[in-house]
Amino acid sequence: MLKGAKITLLLFLFISFSGRFLLFADDALLLYKDGQKARYEQNYGRAIEKFRASLEKNPHYFLPMIALSECFLKTGEYDEALKYVKLAQKYDKNNIDLYSLEGRIEVGLGNLDKAREAFNRVLAVQPNNLKARFGMAELDIAVGQKRTAAKRYIETLTLSPESQRALLSLALIYEDLGEKKISESYLELALKYHSNNPDVQIAAGRYFLKIKDLKSAKIHLETAVSLASHRKEAKLLLAQVYILTGDFKDAGRQLQAVINLDRGNEPAWYLKGIVYERQGDYKRAFNSFFNILNSYPEDEVVRITLENLVLKKTGIKDPVRKRLSRYHYKRGLLFESQNYLDTAKEEYRRALMLEPQSKTARLAYAGIFKTYGYPIKYLNELKVIQKLGHNDPDILDEIEIYSSLDMNSVAKRWDIDQYSIQRDKYTVSIFLIPPGKNGNISVHPFFPEDFLEYLRSYVLEYYNMNVKYYETTNDFESAFNRARKELTNLFLIVQYNESERDFLTDAGLYLTRTGSKLGYFKEYRTGNDRIRDAVVRITRKLYNFMPVRGKLLKRSFNLGIIDIGRFNNVKKNDELLIIKKDGLTFNTEQMGFLYKNKDIVGKFKVSAVDEMVSEGSVIKNGFFDLINPGDEIIYQQKKTERKKEKKENSKNLLQRIFKL
Repeated sequence: MLKGAKITLLLFLFISFSGRFLLFADDALLLYKDGQKARYEQNYGRAIEKFRASLEKNPHYFLPMIALSECFLKTGEYDEALKYVKLAQKYDKNNIDLYSLEGRIEVGLGNLDKAREAFNRVLAVQPNNLKARFGMAELDIAVGQKRTAAKRYIETLTLSPESQRALLSLALIYEDLGEKKISESYLELALKYHSNNPDVQIAAGRYFLKIKDLKSAKIHLETAVSLASHRKEAKLLLAQVYILTGDFKDAGRQLQAVINLDRGNEPAWYLKGIVYERQGDYKRAFNSFFNILNSYPEDEVVRITLENLVLKKTGIKDPVRKRLSRYHYKRGLLFESQNYLDTAKEEYRRALMLEPQSKTARLAYAGIFKTYGYPIKYLNELKVIQKLGHNDPDILDEIEIYSSLDMNSVAKRWDIDQYSIQRDKYTVSIFLIPPGKNGNISVHPFFPEDFLEYLRSYVLEYYNMNVKYYETTNDFESAFNRARKELTNLFLIVQYNESERDFLTDAGLYLTRTGSKLGYFKEYRTGNDRIRDAVVRITRKLYNFMPVRGKLLKRSFNLGIIDIGRFNNVKKNDELLIIKKDGLTFNTEQMGFLYKNKDIVGKFKVSAVDEMVSEGSVIKNGFFDLINPGDEIIYQQKKTERKKEKKENSKNLLQRIFKL
């Protein structure tokens, strides 16, 4: 009797456990299918949620592991992708394609030797495995061998002549190489064989949008939307076409459709802000951009775009300015607390651009110069605060203390206001060639003009440069011609490439008179603040690249004062040349000056240095004293070797091919 009861109990427990296991298995399968649906709609965030939930129900279910790995590869989360493909390999040991997936992930991580090992493992067993062959081509791209990659893709076409992935990859590679006709030929083949595939129509629409063939872009993107109404990428690209053609109503309709599918879609809200801006509805534009910043406060492009618009379209007391300024002020305090004084200064400066009358921001900005050891600059900023009507006892006390220190300065001895001197500056025209070479036109396609304005604001921070003219341009020839018309000394041609994770900018500096290239600067940044950091570094390099150049302001017998000082890295006992006024011309071979020996009228030996001026001995050259106020002051010229320009890496091309 007891034995029978035990058997009955065990049977009951087995049935109960089996039922529960089957229920979990069914739940895991349903969640997996939901994830696949979200993945098909390219809603990778939702897909990842569903696949993770599927694994929670059944930790041994390898299909969600593979799907998670592929989703993380698509979104650039390579560490997570590698974790799940390794997990899948334990449960699906005979799936050789998992090694191809592993290889692609290792390419993304930059572990190229491991990637090659994974692909070779597949090809040793299956020499014609297309996934491994595609992976080897992506590996070639990662090391900059684009033509070798193209050759591999062409070889795969002998195995699979209509391969959509090979044809689109070839179109992208030759587009990146600048070989338009070849790129278009592969795109035409992809359209011939796969005209009903939305990916192909999107690729065609993107290509024609890039080359500004808006009519063709519109046809292909409208086709893509009709084939797959859930494809947000197609709608976003089509909205760009509508914006560029002035069809704001249809642009808004496409963007609202994307927002209905994905309320938090940043590109849709960004483009919606652009639509409102172009329509002159600035309040709605502000709201669209703020909608992004409320969720993604670190989105630099949107913040720069919004701030530029606010600076153009609002008065200095507008509340929206205060809101934006406060953000930079708080960040400045945070950086200053960590002793990142240069970064804090840039944040305070941006806060003051937005809200010039802010007492707190100006006090913080002034305090940085006090810490740097520039008391007169600190005093000047305090006087600005006083002029704004802030007569706090603490501020008045500080003004009194630092005014007494100023009485002993070099500038005071010569009765000169060192911060209001009219200095000769390098006049610069800045030209931006908008992104296009990397094809990543859909990240923030209307950012170029805002980036140019942002860059200009940082160049103007330096006392030795004046931006006389700036605009977007198509090529060197157009920039050269315009710079000559504007009569600037120099012109800068800037380009940038932006992806979701990194920012690359480079700039070439040219002599306007001849078009000779004098210098080249490049910055690559990832993470938060990558645009600001890249711009700060580029402009600082530009400033340091410009030779120090000053003038003799006053002279009293053998003593004189010049308009360069500690801010220009002038030091006590430095010896500079005095060149006759108008005796300098720009060197066409390197950044620097040419002058005739007969125009060297003397030397200036520094004996005391102030922040923006220096005092020293005036030593005549020869028997006759030909030195006069207004003569040029420069350091002895040194010949420098120009750094070689590094070729742009293939990261953006690789990211685009990963998304195919």
